[in-house]
This record gives sequence, structure tokens and C-alpha cells, in this order.
Amino acid sequence: MGRVEVLFGGQGGQGIKLAGTLLGHACALSGKQVASSASYGPEARGTFIRAEVVVSEEPITYPRVLTPDFFVALSQEAYERLHQDVVEDGVILFDPEAVSPAPAARQRHRPIPALSTASEMGHPGAANMIMLGALVALSGLVDLEVLKQSLPESRRQANEQALERGFALGKA
Repeated sequence: MGRVEVLFGGQGGQGIKLAGTLLGHACALSGKQVASSASYGPEARGTFIRAEVVVSEEPITYPRVLTPDFFVALSQEAYERLHQDVVEDGVILFDPEAVSPAPAARQRHRPIPALSTASEMGHPGAANMIMLGALVALSGLVDLEVLKQSLPESRRQANEQALERGFALGKA
């Protein structure tokens, strides 16, 4: 595995930063080199947020995402700001309730109904975990069981279920 760049984008309050942190932690537990960061506005909720994760088997010389291989979009604003940065053969995971993909986009787009699935599960705040599970299924960056180990104790059972549902959606 060479350098793999992952970008998460959405609105504050959607758990974008948490998803990036968990992916980075799980990859580190798997023995990979990881660099991650997040940026967002001064408001706590409702504004644009992005989280970046760089994963490699080799030392990481530049810790920021330049040309993402994978992009997880949970809002239209995030999609519009970031989709053009994804490499041509990259994968964009998006929620079809929240994002309308650009018709001329060259990347592979994969709809993941994270928002509706999270609501059906009775955990509307777990859309980020569903997307993270789908990302892991599509990317193969880390084993699902290792990812579950990185979960905090708070809402652990609901988050494990959401990861599993997302993983199944990513494999479908």
C-alpha cells in the first residue's frame, strides 16, 4: 500500500472530525503510519467542516491531504467545495439525501444512504459511523474489527451497529 489520502466533509455536528479521528486511530492500531487533521469555523454546529487522514506503510513526509483517493461527503456544501480535488480514479461516498453529485464529475460516486439508515436504526446521529463503515468496506484500509476497537465507550453499541450497517452497504 502506498500513500492513501482520505477526506471527510460535512457540517459541524455531523461527527466528521470523530470519523477522521477513529479511522486514523484504527489504522495506527494496525501498524500503519497516520497523519490527521481537521478544520472548521468558529461556530460549533452547522458550518462547513473537513477532516483529513493520510495513511501509509512508509513514513509520511507531508501530513496534509492534497489529492484525496476517497472523499466522504455528508453535505452539499462540502461536496461542492471538495469533490474536484479527488483524484480522477478516486471514490466519492455521498449521502443521496444530502448531496446531489455534479453531472460531469469524473470520479466514481457511491451513494450510501447514511442519514436514512441511521434514522431507521433509531440513532440519527450515527450517519458518520455508517459512512465510516462503508469507507472501510470500499477502501480496505483497516479491518472492521480493529475499527470497532477504536470506538469510545460512549454509545459504543450503537456505533458498532452503525459501522456494521455501513460496512454492509459498502460491500453491496
